[in-house]
Amino acid sequence: MAKGFCIILVVMFHCDIYFFHQEYCVNTMIGNTFRMPLYYFLSGLFFKTYRGFFDFVLKKVNKLLIPFAFFYIFTGILLPFVLQECNINVGVKSVIGWHSFINFYYEKFTNIPLWFLLSLFETNIIFYFCLICVEKYVKYFKVIALCMLLFLIGISGFYLGRVNINLPMFIDTSMTVLPFFAIGYIFRKYSNILVKNKYDRLGLLFVLVLACITLCLSGGSTMFIENKFDINPLVFYIRGITGTLCVLYLSKAIVKLPFVSYIGRYSIMILLTHLLVLAVVSMVVSKLICNSDLAYWTTVCVTLISYIVIIPLMKKYLPYVTSQKDVFNL
Repeated sequence: MAKGFCIILVVMFHCDIYFFHQEYCVNTMIGNTFRMPLYYFLSGLFFKTYRGFFDFVLKKVNKLLIPFAFFYIFTGILLPFVLQECNINVGVKSVIGWHSFINFYYEKFTNIPLWFLLSLFETNIIFYFCLICVEKYVKYFKVIALCMLLFLIGISGFYLGRVNINLPMFIDTSMTVLPFFAIGYIFRKYSNILVKNKYDRLGLLFVLVLACITLCLSGGSTMFIENKFDINPLVFYIRGITGTLCVLYLSKAIVKLPFVSYIGRYSIMILLTHLLVLAVVSMVVSKLICNSDLAYWTTVCVTLISYIVIIPLMKKYLPYVTSQKDVFNL
């Protein structure tokens, strides 16, 4: 269910492109503080080595790179081009020809959320290499060694942004977020957070404490896509982890909300397409509702509810480019 909360935060955050509303600062604070760390943490939480490195890479190509490539071309180039040719303005512009490849290199996407899939693929590969190195060359205290190595890479990525060194295709961001991925992996392997345990009765207390810590450490500008963080690195990592754990313990305390769990299960479909859906819905809503706050929340709700229809259609007609079926198999 944590994935469901996460994708709701993503939709709320990107809806601010169309409506500047009273809760904008709160929305931005939440997004900047732990929305992206939560995604990387969850990816580390469910990390698997599979049958070896080659099998692992193939799985990640199927789950991340194929959806990225398809939707980069379709939602970033072809569909906007068709809409432009039909004189339909939904706020997106197509960049075709060599310009599309140049924009790819310089990290400028029409469908902005696609950057996350590319970064997540890189994060998985880097983490796997680090895991292999620690297993092969470290005899004792392997967990500590792995954490130190990943946090060293993370801090290096963080300071690349500080000195305005940009590595292509979000590699610098992928380095910066490795500690969140690592903490997720460690929680899965060395804790019982995913199963019922005696500490569950303290779940709401954990949520309250973690929320207070996260709120106290909020502030500053963070741009994951640009790897720019105007904040102390220690505060950056602490609040990202506390905010993430807050959502996890809240999800565990609630147990299940059917709709949130459903969209969480298929969150990649929403991630890949929600900007286009938001563009269409916001265009209609803005003509019907004048109040920006009401228009904002209406757009968010209608967009999310529309996936009750969109998700089954994508499962049926686009299973190979939405991580439902594998294109490549051993």
